[in-house]
Amino acid sequence: MKRLLVAALCLGGCAAPLTEAQTPAPATPTSSSCTELGALVDLEREMTTPSIPSTAPLAGLVDAEEELAYARAARAHATDEGTRASLERLVALLDARVTALDAVTKRANESHAVASAVLREASTCRGLDLRELAKQNDKSKSEDVALARSKACDAPLRLWAATKNVDLTSELSTARTASALADVRVDKEHAAVRTHLAEVLTAHAARLRALTALTADDASSPALRELALARSELSERIRATYHACLAPTPVRATAKGPAADPRSATVMVRPTWSGALSRLPSAQDLRFGSGFVLRWNAQAFVLTNRHVMDGAIEAEVVFASETRREKRIAKLVSADRDDDIAVLRIDGDAPAALALRLDPPREQEVVIAAGFPGIGATPSYQVTRGVVSNAHFGAEKEDAGIAYLQHTAAIDPGNSGGPLLDDGGRLVGMNTAKLRGRDNVSIAIPAARLRFALARTDQPRAFERLHAEASCNAALDALSAEHPSMDSIRRFGWRLIEQARPVTTRVVVTEIESPIDEARVRGFESARELVQADGGIAAFQTCSDVGGSAPAFSARMRTRSGVAYRVALAVEGDDVRVTSITREQ
Repeated sequence: MKRLLVAALCLGGCAAPLTEAQTPAPATPTSSSCTELGALVDLEREMTTPSIPSTAPLAGLVDAEEELAYARAARAHATDEGTRASLERLVALLDARVTALDAVTKRANESHAVASAVLREASTCRGLDLRELAKQNDKSKSEDVALARSKACDAPLRLWAATKNVDLTSELSTARTASALADVRVDKEHAAVRTHLAEVLTAHAARLRALTALTADDASSPALRELALARSELSERIRATYHACLAPTPVRATAKGPAADPRSATVMVRPTWSGALSRLPSAQDLRFGSGFVLRWNAQAFVLTNRHVMDGAIEAEVVFASETRREKRIAKLVSADRDDDIAVLRIDGDAPAALALRLDPPREQEVVIAAGFPGIGATPSYQVTRGVVSNAHFGAEKEDAGIAYLQHTAAIDPGNSGGPLLDDGGRLVGMNTAKLRGRDNVSIAIPAARLRFALARTDQPRAFERLHAEASCNAALDALSAEHPSMDSIRRFGWRLIEQARPVTTRVVVTEIESPIDEARVRGFESARELVQADGGIAAFQTCSDVGGSAPAFSARMRTRSGVAYRVALAVEGDDVRVTSITREQ
């Protein structure tokens, strides 16, 4: 997929670069009701985007669990018979896949534990663990160092040297180490130990190979071919439904209305942080963007970019038309991580709301951008004028409403989330980015997708036990990793910071800009240090006894030494995340 160099228009850090959409495969629109579209879009995202790095031990299981969870949710909302039949087929295939992955992962966890124990035994000399001795370096006792260098420890030292770099989560590394042991010269007393170690590593490599075979993109696998066909058929239906529902035709009369003065309905949006979040260093950064008011079902909502909110659950909003610049609080209703749209419910009534134009603008049509770009560190309201230079940016002409709008109205940092209006003051899009290295190339999300974001407030995302199980397993993957990815750490809720303690060892090495991400990292590292004291989490370890219902779930996990921990999870924003980890008494 071609990447475009795009600068999102926010202060203090922006979202990932805009991606030019691939042209959807042609499909005949179905009779599916648009009320099911939200759940179908969630499923489409899950079918096409891996949730955690593919190199993580539990990546395949987590992805399959999440896809199955979203497929079940979509099935519960499906009204079209053809779509429901496709969903039934996908659910059955994914159910079998999750069962198979769970079984082979548990076997890999068992052989991993055996291999770890045998490696430890083979590298032990007269009660001295040579691996731990190597970690201690200059802190080691002189008598321990002398023993390790003695003739008595020659064979264990050779075995340790041959296996010290083995990665027990990698089939290739494990198999190569097992093979290399044949060349290690040891005395007769340790020959049996060497042979047993090679056998254990070979057996573990075989189990890893079985896990890899299930998750690899193997075109020769009948099960994977059938799953690919089921996904392809369903994706075509989802795209057809999406195109039909976002077509430029009225869906709700409440989304229309007379044109309003842009100044009376445009707001400055500043994300706010409370409690422990407000004391984080990153929360002190000045962050603001723009937004605007739309009415939906007689309620006033503020729409802005998701990256403007930066993970916050509420924001201060100031109307351009209010001379006193009174600050109001707007609370997050939903944030679409794929479409960079956030919907907020404002306290009290709004002075005015924009009219949502339901037909897309034409190329060379005049458009007006409004918002609050920064003059230094101070947001200042402005309007600029331009024309639509590409009405179907990133897609074909037939996909009007789905593509981005490219226009020439000047926008600057702080304009993110602000309205793009036609010459009559009606909303045609939301300004979200501009291309780097180009003059007068601004990008806006079209009104059809804003209308869809509002429609999703009528049907909030539904979460079930399987969503919690996937998040819990992804969290265990992060706890067991030497250097976990930020994607894995985002499975930890920001509320963990309330019980986080200062840590002695920093594990996460990444630049943190968002207070929410900083809270997640601190909570994760505190939880990791807690479980490390009880032996840590072994690779391929999965959560057990997952139960509860939205918004609260619970599960259990065990450390290498067998200590049980209770894991609490809850719905937080667009996912289920870990909110506490406590040792069971």
